[in-house]
Amino acid sequence: MQRLRPQFLRDRNVSAAVTNRTNEAIAVYVDDSRMGGVDALDQIAASEVFEIRRLSPGEATQKYGSRQMGTVIAVTRKRGGQ
Repeated sequence: MQRLRPQFLRDRNVSAAVTNRTNEAIAVYVDDSRMGGVDALDQIAASEVFEIRRLSPGEATQKYGSRQMGTVIAVTRKRGGQ
């Protein structure tokens, strides 16, 4: 992902790729289950991925609740005939 879209994991106004404005680590969710930090992306085969979205802290809090106040990378896996 960093080769194709190097800015995808970077939040605006932040120099480190794995932190957001509140200095929290970026969380990775796969099919709405938290899998960990950015390193969790290494465990997902590209052939399994249907969609990857970057959620801002506000969007992440709306979707995952107040426990998730930082940036999220949301991965949706392919299902059946997708």
